[in-house]
Amino acid sequence: MFAAPSAAEKKPVFYLYYGDDSLAMQKLVQEMVARMGDPSMADMNTTRLVGEQTTVEEIHNAAFSLPFLAERRLVLVTQALNLVKGAKQKEAIQDLLEKLPQSTALVFLVETERDRKAWKDFDEKHWLRRWVSGQPTTRVHQKECSLPTAGAMRQWILDEARRQKGQFIPAAAQELASHVGTNTQMASLEIDKLLTYVNLERPVEVEDVKELVPDVSPVNIFDMVDAVADGNSKKATHLLHTLLEKEEPFGVFAMIVRQFRLLLMAREVLDQGGQKDDIARLLNVHPFVAEKLEKQGKRFSLARLEEIYHHLLSIDEDMKTSRMNPLISLDLFISQLTMA
Repeated sequence: MFAAPSAAEKKPVFYLYYGDDSLAMQKLVQEMVARMGDPSMADMNTTRLVGEQTTVEEIHNAAFSLPFLAERRLVLVTQALNLVKGAKQKEAIQDLLEKLPQSTALVFLVETERDRKAWKDFDEKHWLRRWVSGQPTTRVHQKECSLPTAGAMRQWILDEARRQKGQFIPAAAQELASHVGTNTQMASLEIDKLLTYVNLERPVEVEDVKELVPDVSPVNIFDMVDAVADGNSKKATHLLHTLLEKEEPFGVFAMIVRQFRLLLMAREVLDQGGQKDDIARLLNVHPFVAEKLEKQGKRFSLARLEEIYHHLLSIDEDMKTSRMNPLISLDLFISQLTMA
């Protein structure tokens, strides 16, 4: 349980978790809830709010409500970036944070993405991060939650499997990493499925992963398409060459064609009022892929995707007839897209 703060020990009243590893943030929150003791009492003393759907006043009311038959109340605000993105509500939020009672633990989850070496819309110059950095650790606690690098994913999978009371052989962990990239949430779900499959009676092997884990496009393909949509030629080219270090040019080109074909179909679903669940069902793709396609599909018009797809068909013909070197074709394709 959140122990009653004594004069000698006061627990933080505000917790800031930020980064791109949603699973890590969820685990931190789960640990906080677990420390509250009895699940039914913990639930009664937990308020969950969504940043883009709530107001500072609603957070204030929840934070200043006394806990019921417990020592502390937990107020959890997800998607908090939408709440603190600009300076519009800065004064009101700072006033709230400075007056938080010791009977409340207010948690902001700021889900954001890497923008080079900084967090998009939440770098170290952001007013909330500057405010937190100036507070005593006895009152405010912050933690950066970053996704592991691609090279660290094998060990992450081995560790997560042990946490779930199971085991992977290293080669199986590497195989799973090749399917899920650095998406820890997707990896955790697949680990749970694989450990259930082997009934925790033996280590998960490579063949188990190949049989049970769906084939999804490498994460670098998604990242590359994001860079294309942003017009970031340098990043898109870097990601292309990263893929080419692992795959033959024709294989990479096939993945790019598949990605834009899926985007084209996803855009059609979106234009008809569909969402990610409809994309997953109609395109027969993994929910993780459907979520990415929904997000990326909104960044391109249908006409633009049709234009790109026809361009890819022309490149395919040039490559097959040897009119153009595959590596040069891919570099030119990325360059032309990011300049358009």
